Amino acid sequence: MSRQNTFSLRIVYGLAVLISGTMALSAQDSITPGEPVIVTLDGGGPVELSYSGATIKTVTITARSLEAPNVIDVTLQVIDPYGRPVPGGFADDHDTDRADLDEHDAVIENLELFRGSYRLRVDSFNGVSKGRVEVIVEATDPFEAVVSRDEAGWTITGTLPANRSYTYAFEAVADEVFTLTARDASGALDPVITLRGPDREIAARNDDHAPGVEALVAGLDTFDAQIARFSVPAEGVYRVEVADFLGRGGAFELTIRRESGREQSAIQP
Repeated sequence: MSRQNTFSLRIVYGLAVLISGTMALSAQDSITPGEPVIVTLDGGGPVELSYSGATIKTVTITARSLEAPNVIDVTLQVIDPYGRPVPGGFADDHDTDRADLDEHDAVIENLELFRGSYRLRVDSFNGVSKGRVEVIVEATDPFEAVVSRDEAGWTITGTLPANRSYTYAFEAVADEVFTLTARDASGALDPVITLRGPDREIAARNDDHAPGVEALVAGLDTFDAQIARFSVPAEGVYRVEVADFLGRGGAFELTIRRESGREQSAIQP
């Protein structure tokens, strides 16, 4: 029998979970990002915590044994709101350079979770080890985005993971004019830039910038993308997305420049 099937057969509801070694929790109680929770494995199966997300969020989940080394080989699994294992949401021995973890602790890095209630299932690899495990959920930024602003607009630099898109949101009013540019900063990307309006529908999109646009923004490579002189049709929040044409990862630079209109404000993605 596969380990995944073993997990399914060993679901135990209502097991006690200890927060900071004091307050008992049921499996329905939520774990709060940034606040560690201590669960106790009794050797009879996994312990579950729930995590509820009101918005889409990228998180890193760590399950760290509080016992002596090699007492517990920790496993961690994330179950979605429909009872299905989340792709990429299982960890046994972590493969990171974190000095605060034992080799048999478990880490799930940069996992994108959508709205809804998830279950975090903590166990030992052999299913019978006993002891305390600390679990923490932390919001992370897989893009490592750095945002700077001047009178003309914004410049965002960051790293685009494979098969992911980066989104930045800003407010605009009718008749403002913007130029949005996505540059490859690593020699690995073919950027695609998409602008969505307040209704989340596509307002403009570009893959390789138009011929002759180099006079507008200097230093564009052949595969860089640009939406030039976009005139805002209606007031609201606009979202600009950057992705790679083939889903590859690499470093990017996104600029949002106001050609005319009032000073605008940013909205966090």
